[in-house]
Amino acid sequence: MNPQHDVELLSRYVDGEVSTAEQKKMERHLAECGICREHLEQLSTLRDGIREAADYELPSTFTSNLLRTIRLRESVLEERAGAERFAWRVVLALSVLVVVVVGYANLSQPEPLVTVDRVLAAEAPDSLTRRVIEPRHEISKDDIVFAAISK
Repeated sequence: MNPQHDVELLSRYVDGEVSTAEQKKMERHLAECGICREHLEQLSTLRDGIREAADYELPSTFTSNLLRTIRLRESVLEERAGAERFAWRVVLALSVLVVVVVGYANLSQPEPLVTVDRVLAAEAPDSLTRRVIEPRHEISKDDIVFAAISK
């Protein structure tokens, strides 16, 4: 900021905390500088507002009303938190139930059979796998694993 516009000095001037020499210097500057006069007006308005707010007397029931309001809001928040916890528990229980039902459904279904042609397509004509599997028309995945292990 321009050194001529000393905001700190202007603030002290508004508060009456300047020496006589500083006061005269500020008054000369304010006579010539519109920016500082405007800033002085804003600072004076702010100072007056702060003084008025400091003089405001709170009602005698203010403290008890404030504490009652705080307790009421805390209880509402606790109720919401309890409802949220309950909702999360319900979601978790339903998720576990879905996993159990889907898992049981997958385990209770019989293993689908695979046609022999699909398994033997890549096998050599004289392989052990062909000799084990070819007599059957359908095989399970366990038979395929057994044939692969016995190679």
